[in-house]
Amino acid sequence: MLMCRKMKKYNIIIVVSLCFLFSCNNYTEFKPVISNSENFYSTDSLKKTDYINILQVFDYYSIDYKIVNSKILINKKEYTDKELMYNFTVKMRDTLWLSTHKK
Repeated sequence: MLMCRKMKKYNIIIVVSLCFLFSCNNYTEFKPVISNSENFYSTDSLKKTDYINILQVFDYYSIDYKIVNSKILINKKEYTDKELMYNFTVKMRDTLWLSTHKK
């Protein structure tokens, strides 16, 4: 009986750990995206002002994100849409858009 309880406890710990690992793997760091009119490219990490602004953009569009070790992580599937990420990058640098689109 005691052995069965211990096994059940370990099984729960393993399942919770696996769920955590899989959920972490579904996110990637957001990096600004630029375009040369034909292709989209990810750039370096966010500048300090971009960091705050992209959170406003994500909140406005209800984009799920996490902040881990001062990095903004978004869903990998969403990040593969480079055109969308480019549009978010443009908006985070557009002061007029930022001032008129607050949630």
